[in-house]
Amino acid sequence: MIFFNLNEEIVKSGSGRQLILMGDMNGRKGRKTGDRVVGKFGEDMVKNNGERLIELCTKTSLKIWNGIFNHKNIFKYIWEQHTKT
Repeated sequence: MIFFNLNEEIVKSGSGRQLILMGDMNGRKGRKTGDRVVGKFGEDMVKNNGERLIELCTKTSLKIWNGIFNHKNIFKYIWEQHTKT
């Protein structure tokens, strides 16, 4: 749902401008060699939000830059606290 509204705003900005979207999209988008959207230095896994983010970027000709350049492993992953059940 949020990507539908985001897509509308991207289309409104037009194709002649540079557009930078910043924020935590909470999407694990994996890695791909030779891909126009996702770089080869991303995470190992792909999750639902990551797939939707890739789809949005593909449709609107955007790139996910944090996978384009190599980073230290400490900057690639997030910390999650598991709660006791």
